[in-house]
Amino acid sequence: MTTARKLYQQLGVQPTATDAEIRSAYKKLARKFHPDRNQKNGAEQRFKDIGNAYQVLSDPTKRKLYDEFGELALQAGFDEEQAQRVRQHRAYQRQGVGRRARSYNPTHFETYVGSNPSWRGAVGRSGGVNLEDLLRGFAGAAGAQAHGSSNDRSRMPTTKPTDVYANVTLAFVDAAKGAEMMLEVPTGDADNGVRRQRVRIPAGTADGTVLRLRGQGRRSPHHDKAGDLLLTVKVLPHKVFSRDGLDLHMSLPVDLLETYEGTTLSVPTLDGTVTLRVPPRSQPGTKLRLRGQGVRRGANRGDLIVELDVRMPDKQDPAIVEALRRTRSGYRKSPRADDFARI
Repeated sequence: MTTARKLYQQLGVQPTATDAEIRSAYKKLARKFHPDRNQKNGAEQRFKDIGNAYQVLSDPTKRKLYDEFGELALQAGFDEEQAQRVRQHRAYQRQGVGRRARSYNPTHFETYVGSNPSWRGAVGRSGGVNLEDLLRGFAGAAGAQAHGSSNDRSRMPTTKPTDVYANVTLAFVDAAKGAEMMLEVPTGDADNGVRRQRVRIPAGTADGTVLRLRGQGRRSPHHDKAGDLLLTVKVLPHKVFSRDGLDLHMSLPVDLLETYEGTTLSVPTLDGTVTLRVPPRSQPGTKLRLRGQGVRRGANRGDLIVELDVRMPDKQDPAIVEALRRTRSGYRKSPRADDFARI
């Protein structure tokens, strides 16, 4: 196995990382370096590098090839068929270990790897194969179609289906509840064209999520299949709600009497309004939980957490001052007694 580490380093994980660890690292870095959030020099390129790394490491087949062949596996046209040819050629080379050196036979190399002339420079005079040069040969051959007689077993790598990347901005409620919408997405062609694509946004989609639409990327002229469309989601802030996982948070303004006497109030949720009971003598900053009123994802649903924002009267009134003075008799001890006793 090659010491392929570059893509893992881009995501800040070890080559032994699990799929969940890779996905978590990608989401964290994608949010950090997203061009809409990070305007520093190099952030946009870092965002692209992170996306490219995740594209490979999130695909079990691509990751396996990368772990085995390193950067050679990243070249256009390098697939399992080409990987098998390289494995066969390596096995052929190992047959000579401990025996007298074999002379280079072009037929052997072309049988295992292919007949692309640009790869022949990868073969040394002693018959060894320099994989760095072979890598460049793959890059030079990408997109070319095989030529030769019907009896020639070799084929040049052909242009593979290409994944297309795009950003999509969603309203907070659409991301939380799910939605279906028409978007203009890039085709991935050289002319930078766009096309209209109907996209279903799953409920519970979070900021920084990457949605993969399989088969909606760029189609290769040499393959029936198309690449994937990968949409990085930016969720706009909401004027009332904020989000932490599947839980929603909001601040609820209340007056002094409501917090002292207790009351019931109507509060908004994603699905309408519900009734919230404010217990008597609630303190400023008290958090009240409405279970099952958060974001839904599959069979799971979070809660709505309401924080009381106690508002003082904003009008000067001597009667209010006198009334507040009388409230001091209701305290068992100074409100600051516990806070400052140990200083």
